[in-house]
Amino acid sequence: ATMPEYTSYFKQLREKYITPENHESVKVLSSIISTISRINRVCPAGSFFDASTKLIALLASDSKWATSQQDCLELWTRMESAIEHECHKSISHFGFLSYKSSKTADPFKWPTHFSTLREMVCTICGKRKDSRVEKLHMLTLDQKYSPNTLLTDLETSLEHYFKPETLIVNCEGCSTTSDGGESGGSSVMPSFDSSPEISLQDSIHKKTLSFASLPKYLCIQVTALWDPVSVNSFRNLRPWRYPDCLDLSKYCFLQQFQPDKIINSKIYHLEAIIVHVGFDNCGHYYTLRKIDNAWYMCNDALIQRVLTGLNQNGAYILLYTR
Repeated sequence: ATMPEYTSYFKQLREKYITPENHESVKVLSSIISTISRINRVCPAGSFFDASTKLIALLASDSKWATSQQDCLELWTRMESAIEHECHKSISHFGFLSYKSSKTADPFKWPTHFSTLREMVCTICGKRKDSRVEKLHMLTLDQKYSPNTLLTDLETSLEHYFKPETLIVNCEGCSTTSDGGESGGSSVMPSFDSSPEISLQDSIHKKTLSFASLPKYLCIQVTALWDPVSVNSFRNLRPWRYPDCLDLSKYCFLQQFQPDKIINSKIYHLEAIIVHVGFDNCGHYYTLRKIDNAWYMCNDALIQRVLTGLNQNGAYILLYTR
């Protein structure tokens, strides 16, 4: 369904099923309608969700989770979990869910989800080991490189996040087989019941991390700093720069094998910033959004145009779109 269809559907749902006495449901459903209407104004024509309107109806019918969290990331994670739970629960009972591909195990394809590949590569023989793919819905970056060193911008934090590690571990690819003879040695054939000795050689390995897949929308969380005096986490109020355009090519797994060829578009453009002012257990959020190449600050009921959304102090969430 397209975004306008969802907006219309929710309005019909509110009028048909929600009674005026149920003030909480009216408030939550109205908030959902308002949010989707705002998304509709900034999304390209033809944008769609992968699940049917019936699934969203199941979610809206029990939406206490929508007001149970104050932190925006906790709310989003809770919302994802609720929708995925309904997806898996409904597959065996309803036929209205459609799959884009039968190969995927996820019935609901989130535009913010991506996967990373972590593996170790021997620098001598090139053998790969301990490969592990992890699915994520956001990238969490540090602002601190060491106890006394702060990272000053997004690209430096990305380099720190994906920086390879050097380890000395055993490598099966560099193992040697010995038959017990000397070089140029004996003509006596070894017995068939004697197995060769396999000795694993220690070699230098490079432990790497890269993108295995990229999302449509990249959500980046900027971690808070720890203050040992007040025993609180706080946002960095020093300038922490982040670009309007972000190229993730060098952090992609496939791009490493074809550095001169652009496999797919990996250029992201900044769309929104969520700023947090205060400490971890208290504070205030406001959002900066780019609409038609103009920046707007959304601070509760106050919405006003601003010069730019770049390099805001206290940035908590960065949303990039590809």
